[in-house]
Formats: sequence, structure tokens, C-alpha cells
Amino acid sequence: MQLMSLMISLFVFGLHMLPSLISGLQVVLGHTAMISCNRSCSTVEWMRNRISVVRFVEGKFTVAPEFKSRIKFSLENLKKGNVSLVITDTVYNDRSWYTCSCDGHEGCDQYLDVLLPVSLEVAVGDQAKLPCYADTNKLTPESNASIRWEKNDALVVKLKHGEMEFGAGFEDRASVSKAKYGNGDLSLTINSVKIPDAGLYRCFHLSEKDTHPEVIDLIIKDCPSSNVIIALAVIIGILVLPLLHFCHGKLLPACRRLKAPPEHIAVPGADGK
Repeated sequence: MQLMSLMISLFVFGLHMLPSLISGLQVVLGHTAMISCNRSCSTVEWMRNRISVVRFVEGKFTVAPEFKSRIKFSLENLKKGNVSLVITDTVYNDRSWYTCSCDGHEGCDQYLDVLLPVSLEVAVGDQAKLPCYADTNKLTPESNASIRWEKNDALVVKLKHGEMEFGAGFEDRASVSKAKYGNGDLSLTINSVKIPDAGLYRCFHLSEKDTHPEVIDLIIKDCPSSNVIIALAVIIGILVLPLLHFCHGKLLPACRRLKAPPEHIAVPGADGK
């Protein structure tokens, strides 16, 4: 009975750990993935789900048709003991388990996960809210909330132990909510967005569980935002109204003279008087 309980516990633990193992190597769709492997080999074969991706045997490279022109494998690196597999222009169906066979001995197993970015368009000067949701503990104190946002692998903002740390260029513009962490809301707010803010954003949290969406592609439209247009309209109104008032005061008497009744207009007589 105790053995059965132990087996069940190990099974549950394995299920809990599986997502973390699977999410070990992640790449955004269309980007380059490198599956690292350092081994000394004379013959090498990388396999995806037991099907050959690339082989190096007797000085000859062979690449599977679906990976043609997308595999980078260096003979120089091979001589140095680096047999890492590089896949460029990743497609969704590249996600799978990859295994390296080195002189017939398998190793360097790695799961490649291909992430699908969600696009978000924001005009220059507007506020951007990048959504991110995760399974967090509702009872987590605000002081224990842990959120990290990155843009192109560089820090945007980090919340830890109740303190926020900002990446370069995001000081006083980026923020996350401590209060909403318990609701699973890890969303990022960026005020007064700029053209350089465009890029791929990802959020992470302490428990390392999946977040939704996985990646956000922030696109900045180089055109005036609605707020800018309203501000310009107000400024133009402030400048133009006094001018119209001035012109109205100057032109009104002239207009009245032009519209005067005929009997009030002196017409010269035949004698010129």
C-alpha cells in the first residue's frame, strides 16, 4: 500500500514537473533556435522525434528536406566538441523533442517550444497595456508578488519584494500592479509610448508556470494619437479665436457700410453735384 502511494506521489510530481521540463528551450516563431550540445564526436546525427534532421557521416552533411536551408552546423565547431544544432526561421511544427546521437550514443535531449506572438498596435504618445495572465496564488501578499517583463531579452520592469526595478528608458513610464497579482493579472502598462518601444515583450513570474499570451509583439504607429490631435485642436482654437474676434471688430463696420440702404447712399446728379 505504501509502495502504491509512493508511485502515485512520484507520478503526480512528474506531471507537475513536465511543463517546466518542456518549457526548457523556447523560441519565438520565425526566430533562430540553438539546441546546445558539447560532445566530442566523429559522426553526429540530430533527430526530431526519432526522425533524422541532420547527419554528419564520413565528412558528408545530409539535411532533411523540411529543414533545408534552415540548419546551421559548423564543421569547425564539431572539431572543437561543439555539436549544437541551430535552426533558423523556425516554424510552428519545429516544436518537438530533439536528440543528438554522437558516435551512436544519444544525449543532449531537449524540447523546443515555439511561441506564437500576439500583436498589439499603439500610436505614438498613447498608453500601451500589454496583457499577461498566469495561475497565481490568490492569497499571495503584495510584498511577495514577483513579476518580470523583458523586451527583446532586456529588462523592462521587475517587481520583487514589493520593489520595482526598471530597465533603461522605462523609468517612470512602465508599471505592473501588485494588487492584481493575486488575480493572476501580470499586465504591463507603458505610458507615452515611443517608436523605440516597439519589439517583442515577455512576462515571467515566480512559479515559472505558463503565462498567456506567451509573447506580445508591440507595434508603434508613427502617427498622432487621438490625445495629440485633441491637444492640437485646443491650441489652434486658442490662437484662432482672438484673431477671429479682432477681424470681426475691424470688418463689421465696413460690412455695414456696404449693406447700407440705397437712400442713404449719395448719388451724384447730372450737374455732378
